[in-house]
Amino acid sequence: MDVIGLTAFDFDLRAIQDPENNYVESINILTSSDRFSLLIRLPFYKYLPTPANKKLWEATRIVDNLCSQIIRRRRAQADKTEGESVS
Repeated sequence: MDVIGLTAFDFDLRAIQDPENNYVESINILTSSDRFSLLIRLPFYKYLPTPANKKLWEATRIVDNLCSQIIRRRRAQADKTEGESVS
C-alpha cells in the first residue's frame, strides 16, 4: 500500500509503520471480500443503515477526503511549477 501511495500519488499512507491508521483501515474495508456477500446484491441493501453499511459509508468518506486532499495538493504543486516556468 505504501509503494502504491508514494509512487502513484506522492502520498505516504504509513501502512507499514501504523497499519491501524484511518486511511489503511478504510482502504481495507473498501477492498475486503465481505462486501461481496449475497445480501449486498439486493438493490436496496446498500441504503439500509446496518452496522456494516455504516462502517462502509465512513470508510468511503475517509478515502474520498484523502483523494480530494491529494488532488488539491497535486494541483497546487502543478500551479506552482507552471508559475515558476513562466517567470
